[in-house]
Amino acid sequence: MKDTPSSVKDTRSPGIHSPKETSSPRLSSRGIAAMRGESAAETRPKLNRKDLRDVEISAARHIKTPAIHERDNVNKMKVYEHKLQGEMGEEAMRKLGAASLNDYKHNFPVYDFISKDEIASVKTHMPSESHSKAYLASYAHDLRTAMGTTVAKKGKYEGRTSTSFAADALNQLSQRPEGWERVSPQKMEAAMREKASLRIPSDHVQPAQNYVRSAALRYPEKYGFDHLPDNKELDQLTSRIKPLPIDSKQIQTRVQRRMQGLRMNV
Repeated sequence: MKDTPSSVKDTRSPGIHSPKETSSPRLSSRGIAAMRGESAAETRPKLNRKDLRDVEISAARHIKTPAIHERDNVNKMKVYEHKLQGEMGEEAMRKLGAASLNDYKHNFPVYDFISKDEIASVKTHMPSESHSKAYLASYAHDLRTAMGTTVAKKGKYEGRTSTSFAADALNQLSQRPEGWERVSPQKMEAAMREKASLRIPSDHVQPAQNYVRSAALRYPEKYGFDHLPDNKELDQLTSRIKPLPIDSKQIQTRVQRRMQGLRMNV
């Protein structure tokens, strides 16, 4: 899970660096169906036990494990836990055969995976007992960011939408992902807006869609509408929220098991 730059209310501020050479990853047929957002049960695969184990191991490899003397530091352990659950979301997405934008450019801004039909931001917020709907509000903000309907209020991207600087990053790649090679720089941002999606744990999709539907009726301008959206427009909006092949309980169970293991090995 890539954090959104701080200029649009999140923690990281990825810059746009010179592009690096890479081979073009390809999607499996199963991945293509999932990235197209086909929601029938047969196109929404769940990971088996082996795949879940692979996701857990790969996610842990991608982030620095806290040193033994740091494991009694609550803040550092919380940061590690948050990063680990985000990495599990990304590794689950890889299991669909999706192409990671980090394979084209390290720490690509805003978005995480791409296909001909979708450019996806992966998020894995978890509900808390004290703020039961805060995670849904976070997903709603993530969707607006992915769609480019929010404008940065401060930082290096002040006054720009996330789709604007992400389009710059994609245009600067020496080799673009399959399906995006012929999109002109002038049309890149529009293409990203059209195909932007939010990928979240499968059991969070329906609650997040319901939340966004209600929010868009109260504040249509926040979601790019200049009028009160009708049901068809709301369906199109909420269809951008798509499932990962993993649910929040699977993520939390494996994250907590790893966290307990670290605390025991002190």
